[in-house]
Amino acid sequence: MENPDFLPALSSKGKSVAITNAAASGDLTVHTTTAGKRFVVYHVWLQAEGATDITFKSGATALSGPLAFAVNAERGWISSGVPIIRGNAVGDNFVIAISAAVQVNGFALVGEIEA
Repeated sequence: MENPDFLPALSSKGKSVAITNAAASGDLTVHTTTAGKRFVVYHVWLQAEGATDITFKSGATALSGPLAFAVNAERGWISSGVPIIRGNAVGDNFVIAISAAVQVNGFALVGEIEA
């Protein structure tokens, strides 16, 4: 779903993306980036139903260290107009790595910028 009012100066397409991993560990692609563009993330909210570590990634490259979540922990990151995460390379997908096979839910506000 496109939103033309979603930070138009920074992103041509902005959307809210659901995050759910079906209680599996490993990499979860949150946003598949259009060829020739970089993803930008303005807001992330996550809730883990069990203890796990979560790492934000640009494709295969870690953008954060492992962030520890306790059982039923919730955590959010939000910007004030500037992206909080930006894709490392053109065409990289926005990925979160989940260390344990526990249910993780949430959402991200994601856009794309010209490379």
